Amino acid sequence: MAGRPAIFFDRDGTINLDRGFTVRVEDLAFADHAVAALKLALERGFFPIVVTNQSGVARGYYSLDDVRRFHAHMIRALDRQGVRIDENQFYVCPHHPEEGKGEYLLDCSCRKPKPGLLLEAKRAHDLELSKSYMVGDRMTDVETAWNAGCRGAVLLSPNKSNVSLGTGPAPSFVAKDLLEAVQYIVRDFQGEIDD
Repeated sequence: MAGRPAIFFDRDGTINLDRGFTVRVEDLAFADHAVAALKLALERGFFPIVVTNQSGVARGYYSLDDVRRFHAHMIRALDRQGVRIDENQFYVCPHHPEEGKGEYLLDCSCRKPKPGLLLEAKRAHDLELSKSYMVGDRMTDVETAWNAGCRGAVLLSPNKSNVSLGTGPAPSFVAKDLLEAVQYIVRDFQGEIDD
């Protein structure tokens, strides 16, 4: 039996505002239309997964427990707004290949753009990556999607004309915010977008 479709969401700069190593609960602020986007994803049958590189753990700025506390706070804040996700839908890479300390100094398979977090989520939640999408605010998120075999990758850029795509793989779509990204995904998944 085929697995279910997912939308993999980057965290900082995608769901919440990126304040630079965002980990204090008082710094949580959702990006414009992020809650509406997550609601739409759930309503349309997508399984939301948050995948985040947290090199602040590797660098010793904060702990994995601090990250878990922030995620628990985010889950409660989303729940109050009608978005039901749980801690098992959050995947974190705490490593850094050059600047990590101790056990976190590691060239791992889970740090985006490597696909390890998506592959781990696929196994845990019976996901079909060829029906799934990745949304993020960096080209590494786009690369992660293609490295994992996702159907599509959406890059967030408030000023769409300001995107520097470089020479790597291109996004399927560039969206001004998370809601526009999910709206695109819904249309693409339903086959309403011509190639």
